[in-house]
Amino acid sequence: MSPELTQAVLLDVLLIAALALSMALVIYTWVGVRTGISWIGDGNVLARPYGIPDAAVALGLVALFGWMVSASARGPEETMEMESFAIGMFVGSMFFLLLGLMLVAYMSVLRGMNPTEMFGLRSISVKSAFGLAAVWIVGVVVVMALIVAAVYAVALGGQLPDESPQEVVEMFRKMDGWMMRGLVVIAAVLVAPLTEELIFRGFLYGVTKRFTERWFAVLLTALLFATVHNHVGSLLPLFLLGVGFAVAYEATGSLLVPIFMHMIFNGFNVVRMIMMGGE
Repeated sequence: MSPELTQAVLLDVLLIAALALSMALVIYTWVGVRTGISWIGDGNVLARPYGIPDAAVALGLVALFGWMVSASARGPEETMEMESFAIGMFVGSMFFLLLGLMLVAYMSVLRGMNPTEMFGLRSISVKSAFGLAAVWIVGVVVVMALIVAAVYAVALGGQLPDESPQEVVEMFRKMDGWMMRGLVVIAAVLVAPLTEELIFRGFLYGVTKRFTERWFAVLLTALLFATVHNHVGSLLPLFLLGVGFAVAYEATGSLLVPIFMHMIFNGFNVVRMIMMGGE
């Protein structure tokens, strides 16, 4: 798939997500006012403190994701220097880290919220969170694999999508020395899980749940999560992975659980990439 077509598909998905969020905010609010129904429910993820300013920030984030996809000038088929690939991935992770820190500052300073409380970071111990994450990620990956296999069998006759992560494996294998590889590992295993879970599950899920309901929030944030990875062939598995992360977050009430799940998943894939690449 050409870079232009990839961008077009991803932008269409983001547009659908943005329209769905905008319409949902209006419809759920209107129905709630007319009927007195509270959509938030109990659950384990705190959502009531969020307000209209946070919904505006959430819509702004969706617009930012659209700009990021449209500004992406390089497709997976284009040749890229190994160093540029590693540095680009690391810089991208640093951008998301900065975005996450800005969200925390916004919540703390401008909105008077306590992110530690909002994200349930002290609701369970780190050890318990890691143990739960290990159990959850196994279940999520098994379900994800079964659904992806079923969809590909029905829709594509058992054929995998044309785009695959094999080119990333090849780039990783051809990197000279471990410094560039180290940047990729740090970005994938440490920075990305922390920042992406903070943004997608921590903030966007909570805000969307506040103004709609939990299952809509699960599906929407999973769709956004899958789209910003800028890889059409991975849309379905990443969407399902995002659903699993959000369900685990809601079930446990602690953002530590999806963070550790994300780290375990990415760590496993990095190890697999190293083994496939060899020396």
